Amino acid sequence: PKAEGGGEKVTEIRVKEEHMQLPKGWHKGFDTMHRAYYYNSDLGKSSWKPPAGSHTVATYVEKPLSELLPADKKRLLAAREAEEKKKEAEKQEKPVERKREEGGESRRGRKKDY
Repeated sequence: PKAEGGGEKVTEIRVKEEHMQLPKGWHKGFDTMHRAYYYNSDLGKSSWKPPAGSHTVATYVEKPLSELLPADKKRLLAAREAEEKKKEAEKQEKPVERKREEGGESRRGRKKDY
């Protein structure tokens, strides 16, 4: 189960995944030193840099913590905890609005006598 506060054990976490969207005909490959390169066989072109028209696409997915590396797990859980603390602090900072009842105190603290 996913924990949203309340002390449940966290087993999944929301993770941002990014990938490069390449123009039609372009592909990503890796050389023997694991460096990324881009190529288009139809055009007979290749490049170390993404071709013009490429853009990054981000998606958010729920991932089981068991699939994450320990360092990533620690970083993501710390970020989640910090975000929850920030939200809690913002809730506590908001002023509480009180309804003034008829015959109650005015803004200056004096009784209304009308």
